Amino acid sequence: MKPLIFILFLLPQVILAQTELREKPFAYTKEIKWNPISLGLGSISFSYEKYTSPETSVNLWVNGFDFLYAGQIKGFVIGAGFRDYFSPEKPKSFYVEPFLKFQYTEEFGTHSRYNTSSVGLVLGRKWTFFERISTEVFIGPSYNFGLVKEGTKSSARVADWMGPINGIWGRFGINLGYRFN
Repeated sequence: MKPLIFILFLLPQVILAQTELREKPFAYTKEIKWNPISLGLGSISFSYEKYTSPETSVNLWVNGFDFLYAGQIKGFVIGAGFRDYFSPEKPKSFYVEPFLKFQYTEEFGTHSRYNTSSVGLVLGRKWTFFERISTEVFIGPSYNFGLVKEGTKSSARVADWMGPINGIWGRFGINLGYRFN
């Protein structure tokens, strides 16, 4: 009788120990995100992240902007990056993301437009809450190179409102996200 009581007492302990040792499966493999800072800058930005493993993911984003106060400037940005997370608590850790970006901008006041491409690298930190809600902060440099088509209005030059297109710029933001399968 004593061995049976001992086994019945010990069995839940063994089962509990096994469940704690077992690694949790990677639950959510997709995430949609929104950058609230972009609203303050006159644009709207959404991104989609697909985890290829707990350590890596592919990040795609799109921006649309409309600066009516600055001479009717409108355009869009599309980009893609590959993230690598540093910590074993992936994806709740620091990450590095090399990226490529394309931007089209048109200024209706001078009838000017430009296309620019960018290559860059951001460093960021992601936190998750309740396993489905995430927030992240990222910042990094990018090198832009592009083409300008001057407009028909000679009194306003593209360089006056846009500055140098080619050169080092930056990418930064705060994303709020929702994780799902």
